[in-house]
Amino acid sequence: MIRLALVNLCNVNSVHLEELHKNATRQDIIHGKLFQDRRFLEIDYAQGRDVPPGYISKIAKTLEDWVHSCEAIYNCLDAQIQIANAEKSKRLEKKKDIEQKIINLKKAFKTSQISDNDDSMQIDARKTSATNPEVRKKTCRTIRPADFFKFNK
Repeated sequence: MIRLALVNLCNVNSVHLEELHKNATRQDIIHGKLFQDRRFLEIDYAQGRDVPPGYISKIAKTLEDWVHSCEAIYNCLDAQIQIANAEKSKRLEKKKDIEQKIINLKKAFKTSQISDNDDSMQIDARKTSATNPEVRKKTCRTIRPADFFKFNK
């Protein structure tokens, strides 16, 4: 069927093609240029059969509304991304602060342990000194294996 239409178009003379072009352009079905010497019609725009006349403005309005809604969604998503990035940076700052506090507490704990160890070493040194009479009086008791078995009976 398409071939038959093409053959019929090929057999059309240039006057008939020019008349067809004028009628289609007046009815706003097609827009194009007619080259009579080459019997060639270059179509820039053609309205589809399923689109009634005057409906193009409705389609354009619908597409404009769609573009505006897409822009609104984009702006909303962009705002949400900015809020999320701000929250992320706040959390990272809090995490760094907490890690710094942990490091400071560890340092403080280590320094307090070192000072406690120094204090206890000084106390132990005083207790174990040879001049302390309490240390000299204490005697060690040794347990022999035979004595050990006597206690467990």
